[in-house]
Amino acid sequence: MKLEYLIFGLIILVLVAWTLQRNMVYQSDVRLWEDTFMKSPNKPRVCVNLAYAYKRIGENDKGIAALTRAFKIDPLLPAYFEASKYANEHGGRLITEKDVWDRR
Repeated sequence: MKLEYLIFGLIILVLVAWTLQRNMVYQSDVRLWEDTFMKSPNKPRVCVNLAYAYKRIGENDKGIAALTRAFKIDPLLPAYFEASKYANEHGGRLITEKDVWDRR
């Protein structure tokens, strides 16, 4: 009986530790999307969301780098044209719709 309580208590402690660790990731958009990017670096949507998180905190260079990666993965996703306008306004040039058309 005591062994069962001990095992149950250890399981609870492990779950609490995992929860606390995961809560650290959810403290900000940037941390959340950086963590997601570390786990899924080749998903363009993750790169775009990370770029917008950087934009919200004023890290334009990092945002443009994330958008550039997203464009390299999938240059035809419609959300990227909106993102490209943002990048162009902040000193980085990504691509335009004409650039995509020329690549076809």
